[in-house]
Amino acid sequence: MSYKFFIMGMWHLGCVTAGGLNYLKHKVTCFDYDPRILKKLNDKQLPIYEKELSDKLFDGNVTFTNDLKELSTVDFVCIAFDMEANNVTHNIIDKVIADIKPYINEKQIIIVRSQVSVGVCDKIQKELGCDVCYFPENLRLGVAVYDFLNPNWIVFGVSSPRVGTFMRVVLEELMVTQICLTLKEEIGRAHV
Repeated sequence: MSYKFFIMGMWHLGCVTAGGLNYLKHKVTCFDYDPRILKKLNDKQLPIYEKELSDKLFDGNVTFTNDLKELSTVDFVCIAFDMEANNVTHNIIDKVIADIKPYINEKQIIIVRSQVSVGVCDKIQKELGCDVCYFPENLRLGVAVYDFLNPNWIVFGVSSPRVGTFMRVVLEELMVTQICLTLKEEIGRAHV
């Protein structure tokens, strides 16, 4: 099954995520706040180097935009800004929440790939009124595309069983040996 994704943040994490989802035959629209990055991508130039990424990202099916209005037509919004693990300010996440709020509906699912602190996904769910999935990045530079498409295992946390079902369908084509799914309501003290 094919879904529509809106990937926010077109540096290492966002480019790899977009390329991988495109390779899995999902429809991918990519967004970044920096017009220089979007210009490069529209000219089929990667802002970073990653083996095999060009083939997965520039096959003509991925679009690059700075127009948030396209959010209203997608199934998933993926927040994929590269962030340091110890970044506790989350300024870019706060900006994203404020900017996308007018275009989001309760049927959409927000996927957070950026490294964020405990409680940030709860905040996103509360502010936007839709389900959230935390699917943390695991980038090994130079082999990130291979790792995305050939994971040994996948871990994600979800705000509802519905999200877990969707994520399994989205990622079912990957050669996954194990999927670890944590349902928030089953672990009352855990926050995604």
